[in-house]
Amino acid sequence: MANDERPRVIRFPFGLTGTSKGGSAWLAAVPGVLAVAAAFVPAAAWIRAAMVLALVGATWFLARRTGSVRAVAHGWVLLDDMGMVRIGADGADVCLAHWESPFGLTVLANPLRTRLVLAFTTSAQTRYVPVRLGDRAEALFRRAATVAEADFCTRDDAAMLESRDAEKIVLAVLERVPSALDRMVLSDTKGRSIVLDAKTLRLADRRIDLAAPLEWRPFAFHESAGPVASIYQATWIRQGEHEAVFVAPMPSDAGWADDLRAAGIGRFPKTVASDLSLMRVSPEPPPARELRFAVDRLFMLPLRRALQQAPHARTASLAQFRATSWGGVPASSRRG
Repeated sequence: MANDERPRVIRFPFGLTGTSKGGSAWLAAVPGVLAVAAAFVPAAAWIRAAMVLALVGATWFLARRTGSVRAVAHGWVLLDDMGMVRIGADGADVCLAHWESPFGLTVLANPLRTRLVLAFTTSAQTRYVPVRLGDRAEALFRRAATVAEADFCTRDDAAMLESRDAEKIVLAVLERVPSALDRMVLSDTKGRSIVLDAKTLRLADRRIDLAAPLEWRPFAFHESAGPVASIYQATWIRQGEHEAVFVAPMPSDAGWADDLRAAGIGRFPKTVASDLSLMRVSPEPPPARELRFAVDRLFMLPLRRALQQAPHARTASLAQFRATSWGGVPASSRRG
């Protein structure tokens, strides 16, 4: 009964490598040769049989111990009734998700669909688990949002989860907390919360209803600080009296569509083509600073995906957009 009450723990290794068990393969052949010779030793039949059996056993044992390769994990992702924890090679553990606390799981992929990352977002931190491509990667790619190649900062194979295990983790999350795949729990550089939860987007004390009409548009702008000019991507949102702008640095390889064409991909996969349309921006003046929410640029596209699903209010004219957002006083400040 006690065994039945133990929490079930599922272990997923990451950073698998092949390691030799040691020894030289030729050692395993020595007992085999001696076994053949023992069959002709001038002794009683039962003695010869015992010698042959012993040497054959030695041959099998050495063959198992020498020249073979086993998989060694550099760490583990543990899943149990409480949540998920990542344990590194040094034994340090990091909580990825707790079933009873709000968290989000976002699948991210590069434009060429050669790399994958699972992003776990919580109010405390965002954790990334890179995935090594394999037979089960296609199911993950169908869920993935596209991010620029330059934003995949890790190429450490020792930190990669096998794609078949990554798919099992996604399915486990869907079984326990299905809403997590439609949620992102973020914060801006000022510590203000940004939570996308199904049909609601909460920005600090503001609430955007994604089931109701709203206005939004992507754009780019640049700002100078002395001799240094920086280019930013942005997403403007307005619903009733609530107005905000998501801001993030523009990735260095923002023209990843050209990379796809250069790689000989004449026709984009459906999901990549949709993401490409969401990433198209036109240059505009900088937005008012009081409207800005600085976010990690990895999540700019997933946020735009959520806005795209919302009903659209009438499209604001460019003149009205500039007047309300960039005239020095935001529209929400002038009302009332």
